[in-house]
Amino acid sequence: MDTTTLAVIGTGLTAIGTAVALFAALWRVQGNRFDALERHVDHRFAGVDKQFAAADKRWTERFEMAESANRERFEMAEKASRERFEMAEKASRERLDAMDAKWTERLEGVDRRWSERFDAVDRQSQATHAAVCALHGRFDDLYRHLLGQREQSGQPRPAAG
Repeated sequence: MDTTTLAVIGTGLTAIGTAVALFAALWRVQGNRFDALERHVDHRFAGVDKQFAAADKRWTERFEMAESANRERFEMAEKASRERFEMAEKASRERLDAMDAKWTERLEGVDRRWSERFDAVDRQSQATHAAVCALHGRFDDLYRHLLGQREQSGQPRPAAG
């Protein structure tokens, strides 16, 4: 091999070695940059995650406050509704009791008047019966008296029946 060929091969090998060394150095530099970029991105994502966590916490607190306020309003409305219903029920019961007392009083009055009327009719019926019996007794006396006069006068008696 002559010196020129050796010089060309040596230069080529040197160029290849230099290229490999430059590639390795560039790889390390770029790798460090990628690592730094990755750390930077991770740091930014961590910051965004913290912001999201803080926002989530604020929204959760607001939601819980709103839910608590709604629950309190609902309970107050339910209590007011229950009180109104109980007052209406009490008023209705009082009106029903008053109406029941009024009708009971009226029915007792009607019953008392009808009892008085029935008693009066019963007394009148008994008096009428007594008068009819007395009249019947007089008719019997009259009939006997008339029968007694016929027997004395000789007139025939009615047939026994």
